[in-house]
Amino acid sequence: MQVILLKDVGGVGKKDTVKEVADGYALNFLIPRGLAHEAIATNLKASEGRKAVQQAEAQSRDTQYKRVAEKLAVEPIVFKVRANEKGHLYEHITAEKIAKEINKKYQSAVGEDAVTLKVPIYKTGKEQVEIKLGLHRVMATIDIIAI
Repeated sequence: MQVILLKDVGGVGKKDTVKEVADGYALNFLIPRGLAHEAIATNLKASEGRKAVQQAEAQSRDTQYKRVAEKLAVEPIVFKVRANEKGHLYEHITAEKIAKEINKKYQSAVGEDAVTLKVPIYKTGKEQVEIKLGLHRVMATIDIIAI
């Protein structure tokens, strides 16, 4: 029996794909649990509509992320922090703090995992950090300045 998967199912396939599965598996497991629909014309049309909406949303998010990436590449993120005479910070700058500052400054939704920072910043000065945005991973290199 051919079914359209409504969710990712391990060992079967990804969401919105048409798969051939055993009749018993489809009728007794996938369909009753809401994991799939039978692959008939109306369900196929609905699946294609969902795919189109998801692609449009993804393109919109990517466009938004590209705008943020362009702004980040031009404007540095400045942190005013306390430091000793040698320039060592009393409180280090982490990926989480960088993400929060970007979100505050640009009203975006950048997660901590998008900031590529091997070790926290422990001294004053300028550091370059990579940011990965969106599903297609739009890349931006930003300057972090600790004053």
